[in-house]
Amino acid sequence: MMRSTYFYDFIETKPDWSFELLGKEEGYANISSAEIFVNRASQTLEDHSGYHSGKSIFMYMAWQNVHGPMDMLEDSYWENNGFDKERLAKMREIPDDTRRHFAALLMQLDTSIESVVNKVNDTIGTDRTLFIYASDNGGCKD
Repeated sequence: MMRSTYFYDFIETKPDWSFELLGKEEGYANISSAEIFVNRASQTLEDHSGYHSGKSIFMYMAWQNVHGPMDMLEDSYWENNGFDKERLAKMREIPDDTRRHFAALLMQLDTSIESVVNKVNDTIGTDRTLFIYASDNGGCKD
């Protein structure tokens, strides 16, 4: 039987919109939950393809990107992760801070989902894979 793994990022948001992750475990501190989810999903898929090849797997990933608090990612995140410069420039031109933060987090969410789908393709394949996308509340009210 495979061991279940649970991970969450609890953050403290400061008045200047910076934040600190309260999880201090190595590999989980001071990175976004989206990165944690992609890393853990990738490792789970790698393990599954090696040790449980041919068996079913169920993964539930409840991304937190577009939920409050809306913490903005550092500029270095975008530069270090190879984001499309044209999309990045459009996102940075959004005049309203809240909408720009939302767009940034949504862009990270899109890229994170793409990374997991690519990992599925690379490991277990999509012949017998079902992806279901759902939203619980439509994001922020602003």
